[in-house]
Amino acid sequence: MNELKCVFWDLDGTIADTEIYGHRCAFNKTFKDFGLNWNWDVDTYIELLKYAGGKNRIIEYSKTINQTINIKKASLVHKIKTSNYCSMLKEGSINLRPGVLRLIKELKLHNIKQWIVTTSSKLAARDLINSKIGLFKYYFDGIISAEDVHLLKPNPEAYLLAMQKANIKPQNVLAIEDSINGLKSALQADINCVITLTEWNRESLSSFKEARLVVNHLGDPIHKTMFYHGNKVNNFVDIDTLKSILNNI
Repeated sequence: MNELKCVFWDLDGTIADTEIYGHRCAFNKTFKDFGLNWNWDVDTYIELLKYAGGKNRIIEYSKTINQTINIKKASLVHKIKTSNYCSMLKEGSINLRPGVLRLIKELKLHNIKQWIVTTSSKLAARDLINSKIGLFKYYFDGIISAEDVHLLKPNPEAYLLAMQKANIKPQNVLAIEDSINGLKSALQADINCVITLTEWNRESLSSFKEARLVVNHLGDPIHKTMFYHGNKVNNFVDIDTLKSILNNI
């Protein structure tokens, strides 16, 4: 039997509704600060989500409107955007997704290690956890961010590094993700993956068929989970559900 020893959490879209109501708004504010006549509406931002990392989204978007900017400027814009985003976090304008806090506390209670594996920055990740969940170091054993790797998701580098740092084997860990890029990254690292779909997901359910579990959210006794793919153990995703995935129950 494979023992569940660790859970790797993606951040944006998985732990909190950060993408559309957080990062996108912070980008638009930053564009104004730099005098860029850019405004990413929801549909535009959803399209840009196929590019991992905010700096890459800036560069790719600039190409589509023939206003190509260099890496140095894109990096500066992204740095200020991160600052604006962290200010939004401190204002409490971004909420956790259903069931996230419940499951994090349940895993902590059972001494399951937890790591953040994200394409976001360390600063943004820590600010979100500290403001919405509690002291980062109490719940999480570490973080792998965009600053730690050369290649972002869907490349598996972040998950491979996380397993190395956590001293964990693939058969003893699960990843919780919300995107195709996240799923591909986990699978290429031989890690079983749970997908919690976001309201802005535009991919078909069949795109996530390699995930061991696909749900609308992690759920709780009030917000029941909808199970689209994989075995339903309880009415929401709990530690028993995660253990069953590792052992093909």
